[in-house]
This record gives sequence, structure tokens and C-alpha cells, in this order.
Amino acid sequence: MAYIDSNVFLYPVLYSEEEEPKAKKALDTLRKIAKGELSAYTSTITRDEIIWVDRRTMGKSEALNQG
Repeated sequence: MAYIDSNVFLYPVLYSEEEEPKAKKALDTLRKIAKGELSAYTSTITRDEIIWVDRRTMGKSEALNQG
């Protein structure tokens, strides 16, 4: 089982796959989780971290949507 930190959720939202290789890797990881190919968990604070970063970069409305 893999631990998924907030950066795995943030990289695909904040960066394009062409600009940042970590964004592609993070998106691939999320897709594997969605398909059931990778078992993973995260902390309860991850959602707060995502909203905090998104709010600073995208604004409140989009941050709540992404969270």
C-alpha cells in the first residue's frame, strides 16, 4: 500500500505534463489508484493542504472545487 501526499494531487493541477515531469508521474499514479491497480491511502490533512495551495494559486472558489 502506498502513502499519497498532497503533492501527488497538486502537481497535475498546478503544472502541465510537458513542463513538469513530476506532474505526469503524479497523474499516472492517480490513474492507477482510480483503476484499482495501486492500493493507497493519505492523511486527513491532505485535503486541507490541497485547498490551501489551490486557494493561493487559483482563488477560493476553484480551491474548494479542487479540494
